[in-house]
Amino acid sequence: MSSLKMKIDVTAICRPDVVSENPPLLRFADAALADFRNPSLFLTFRDGKPAACDVTLPVFYKAAGF
Repeated sequence: MSSLKMKIDVTAICRPDVVSENPPLLRFADAALADFRNPSLFLTFRDGKPAACDVTLPVFYKAAGF
């Protein structure tokens, strides 16, 4: 599992950053950063309108063969 902290404005994710990676050294954090750099759609809403926010997301990956 990796955790990413990011700022989301009304149109895009800005500044994704790795908060943690467990287990370490398996490069799951690199994969998470690559997956969240250019998502096709990732908007947040408040009162039905797009809104900016800061969020920390856990990202889970499963290694091949497990």
